[in-house]
Amino acid sequence: MIFFYYCKYFNYLLFRTAIEAKILFAVCLNKKQALTGGKSLACEDKYSKKIGAESAMLTLVYFYIIMIVHKCQQSAKRKLLLNKNNLLEVFPLTIGSGKTMTFENRRGKYKELGKKVPQAYRVYVEDTFLPCDAVIARIFSKEVIHDGLGRISYTAKEGEVYIDGTENTTQTGWNISSAIYYDRAGRKTEEGMPFFYGGNLESDLKNALSYEAIEQFYELNNFTTIRNGTKYEYDDIDRNILTVLPDGNTQKTEYSIDASLQITKATDPLENISISKKDARGNIREVERLDKNNSLLTKAKYEYSVLGEMLKAYDAKDNLLAVNYDMLGRRISLESKDTGKKEWIYDEKGRLYAETDSVLKNKAAEIRYEYDGFDRIIKTDYPFSRDIEYKYGAPRQNGTGQIVYKKDETGETHYSYGNLNEVIKETRTINRYGAGTNPETASFEYRSDYLGRMQSMKYPDGETITYTYDKGGQLKGVSGVKTTNKGSIKYSYVDKILYDEHSQRVYIKYGNGVETRYKYDEKRRWLDSIETKNVQTQDVFQKIKYNFDAVGNVLGYANDASTYETSQSYTYDNLYQLISVEGTSNQYKGKKSFGATPVSIAKYKQTFSFDAIGNMKEKLSTTNIPGSQGNSYPKAELDYNLNYEYDPAYAHRLIHASTRYYRYDANGNITAEKDGPFTDEEEFVFTYSYDPETDVYGTDYGFGLDAPKETEQANPQDLFAYRRNYIWNERNLLTKSSDRNFTVHYRYGDDGQRALKYTDEGRSETLYFNNFFTIHIPTQDQNNPQGLRVHKHIFVGNSRLVTAMTHTDNSGDNEEQKAKQYYYHSDHLGSAQFVTDWKGRQYEHIEYTPYGELWIEEVAAGLDKLPFRFTGKELDEETGLYYYGARYLDPKYSRWLSGDPALNDYIPQAPVNDEAKKHNENLPGMGGVFNTVNLHVYHYAGNNPIKYVDPDGEKILDVSTTLVQENGEEDPLGKGNTTIASHGCVLTAYTRIANAISAISERTLQNANSLALKKDIYDGNNKNLIFNSPTASKLVNSISILSEYKMSFYKSLNNISLNEYGSELEKLSKSEDLYAITIRVSNKYGGHTVNMNSDGIIVDTEDNYTIKINNTSEKGYLPSTVVNDIITDSSAIIRIDIFKIEKVKTVPFLPE
Repeated sequence: MIFFYYCKYFNYLLFRTAIEAKILFAVCLNKKQALTGGKSLACEDKYSKKIGAESAMLTLVYFYIIMIVHKCQQSAKRKLLLNKNNLLEVFPLTIGSGKTMTFENRRGKYKELGKKVPQAYRVYVEDTFLPCDAVIARIFSKEVIHDGLGRISYTAKEGEVYIDGTENTTQTGWNISSAIYYDRAGRKTEEGMPFFYGGNLESDLKNALSYEAIEQFYELNNFTTIRNGTKYEYDDIDRNILTVLPDGNTQKTEYSIDASLQITKATDPLENISISKKDARGNIREVERLDKNNSLLTKAKYEYSVLGEMLKAYDAKDNLLAVNYDMLGRRISLESKDTGKKEWIYDEKGRLYAETDSVLKNKAAEIRYEYDGFDRIIKTDYPFSRDIEYKYGAPRQNGTGQIVYKKDETGETHYSYGNLNEVIKETRTINRYGAGTNPETASFEYRSDYLGRMQSMKYPDGETITYTYDKGGQLKGVSGVKTTNKGSIKYSYVDKILYDEHSQRVYIKYGNGVETRYKYDEKRRWLDSIETKNVQTQDVFQKIKYNFDAVGNVLGYANDASTYETSQSYTYDNLYQLISVEGTSNQYKGKKSFGATPVSIAKYKQTFSFDAIGNMKEKLSTTNIPGSQGNSYPKAELDYNLNYEYDPAYAHRLIHASTRYYRYDANGNITAEKDGPFTDEEEFVFTYSYDPETDVYGTDYGFGLDAPKETEQANPQDLFAYRRNYIWNERNLLTKSSDRNFTVHYRYGDDGQRALKYTDEGRSETLYFNNFFTIHIPTQDQNNPQGLRVHKHIFVGNSRLVTAMTHTDNSGDNEEQKAKQYYYHSDHLGSAQFVTDWKGRQYEHIEYTPYGELWIEEVAAGLDKLPFRFTGKELDEETGLYYYGARYLDPKYSRWLSGDPALNDYIPQAPVNDEAKKHNENLPGMGGVFNTVNLHVYHYAGNNPIKYVDPDGEKILDVSTTLVQENGEEDPLGKGNTTIASHGCVLTAYTRIANAISAISERTLQNANSLALKKDIYDGNNKNLIFNSPTASKLVNSISILSEYKMSFYKSLNNISLNEYGSELEKLSKSEDLYAITIRVSNKYGGHTVNMNSDGIIVDTEDNYTIKINNTSEKGYLPSTVVNDIITDSSAIIRIDIFKIEKVKTVPFLPE
């Protein structure tokens, strides 16, 4: 009995992964060394100006891809997960022109080098962007050039870039990561920014057969030229002491020792100082921030166990964050003054069994987890809320080991999976809150390529959204097609997106004819300007010009549009916290002309001050500024003076901000806020429980205590004073808010994302099925004959670009959605600064204060008002709060309502291995607890909301790396990629073998890749996979899950004829033993890998990718017609590796 897996091997330099289930393809890679005479490629360095960066040549890699359509029939013989497959059709790969792709004669010659000749490699790899079931595919190439020491000199990738100065013309070629200069000690002395090469790099490198030719090629095309370089200088023991940035600003680093601590003093371009003090083990013991005069601004200190586990962290006021561990190094508690004590309990198998916090502990309750026999969580048992349940896919089907069903407090969700275990269908049912209402169900279908990028998505109303990509693999356009009983209609949402050589977005054309152009600072790549206009009417909606300081703080912007002018200026303290803002907005009647006078002028000013631990002490806001005139804008509520007072028993809990008072539960969640102090009775801390079956809330009031009432005020004048109560569940998620105007209920899915919002007053309701689709039932539209209101959202990366409105039953009225398409035009923070309608006309115009208050608001009235505002987040009109996902933001008081849920993630791991050390170098929140502002659990955006954003309420990000500057690259140019998942088709083959012989087929390529790294199945220098037969067995046996079978190498067959190959298969098929076979087919031009079915015909396989051989004596060879479809040359070489599968132990019975 035999089963087969495909992979491609030629020589051994590099492999890449081919992980298609319905598309077979292979890589032929052959290094071609053409080093002659010991010549070296010119590369400047600080001292000698010439050093060796010896290069090599390599034959090009080609994929030959065939489309396999098949059906699978289950075979239960040997109790293995075997499948019998029947080939229906075979298609050759066709390119966009309709021509069939063939192999070319590009095999290079191999030349043996002398012993004294240094070696280097140029590795050329091709990648494909393939839909999982499409015939048409496109190839994307990448090249990595190493010098003689194995260091990456260049990374080159195929790309498509905008030609500066043109309307929207692009050029295809190669994005090059720029040269790197090293000194004689091997230290990096200078590196530049990426650049674009518009030639045919593939052909040019093929023709460069000598060092002289290579050197001439690089020099003529300025490959060795540093563009906007960053320079580095070192001390005598190779420590960096000076970094000169491209704009000439410098960062200095000094080193010293004090009381056995290693001190690193870093001075930024504005001469402010950061000091880090480490012990002999490399643990950070203290951090300090000083101004240019060496005055201390803030500090923190840390304590560790003998194993390097962080035990305590103290801020500048000695507020304690304490961490405890068990004897196995597992974190068992985390205690903060503000958010209480969080505890984790593990079972005897090391699985998380239960967790509790201060609120739950007061109730003698805990959250518990239940697992199946494979240690997969099947239930989260909440003491008061509805439990969460999971079910997983059974063997012998797509989705094995994946979640196929889940149930939470909002309803249930079903998932279907494709051949790569990617989700292809999601059906979610949400139970509506209102009495007597039926649940709503929505189904989504997804189609992805093998890189996991979305190709298309089908919405519940039948519309299919299609995403297209450019030559460099970045998102290029988005369109939709919807078919109803009145016919089909096409929608264009994004016509074109263009990028520069840095993969930054420079141009976007929306489906309504509006265009946006982006420009960036040449030296630092910060966003320099945004211009948005309707090209037909020449209406300019945005013309924003930004100004930055030397460390990237936004100093201000000016927006000179057709009908308005807006500007804001910002100042910062020495910790780069925002301390003041001034804004001016001029509104004109129609398009302004030269010398026109504005019909209104709106101005505002805000100032902020902070203490040493980041608490806001004062916020002053006024619109009473000389020069303001007119009242065309709605009057903004921006005139107030807030003085903040904090509870001395805690670190950051706010008692009151002027007249607004707060109280909290033991976890630091705000449970009530009101104007005026709480009475003694109201100061009692209440916590709540919730019964979802009866929708009854309970509180822990003691006997004889009456619940406080809003109308029970000491002063009769306070009868109508503001007060709002908040209720939180066990996950510290807000479930209810109530004041005298609105009572709002919230429900969340298992992922903690809001799925339902219901308002008692008017019974309005919103159902959030995912980021792409919501159903909204406003009070005024509940009985609409066209059904419930639907909002469909189109995203590019994390940016919402379009919202389309329709109804669930619009009787095929496609024109409704066409007339209600709204396009977002954001500022640098991603805030919805301007919105246009389907004809490219102004629909909404909003300006914001730094923390998201609405300053200027020209918006649509009624049901079509869009809720997405500051940083693209939803503004809840009932509460005035922004919903971010993990938390709610109060923009006026500039704080979160609850503590930071990511606090535990900020703690470093014990540096016991390289993986932990690497993790600690990239802690979330831009430094974890070592970024002192993260010890403040209520801060928003590090107190600098103009430079930073918080996408989900859990971590801050620099806007220079997000939002507008998103791109299609998960692996930024120049950083390289060391995973097998990008360089080894063999990983796919052997992972499938492992899954086939496992008790459960749940190991993914990513899992296998991680294991391969841990088990050193790599060449340690350049991380290129060396995958021979023994290492293949090693990997398969290590990733097989609860398998009663083990694999060992049997033998290899090389350079045999097709008839001999068929005869060997016949022999194996008659054996009672089990075998796994990888088949590698190649010729001198390229290669392809194949499987065999019982009739000897080439097929692809599904499920567990196993094949049984029968009756091979009738066809003891590969049919030549099929071979010719795969390899056009008669010199085809077949190599097969045979592995024996032996039963070694008994495993428990596995349920179906």
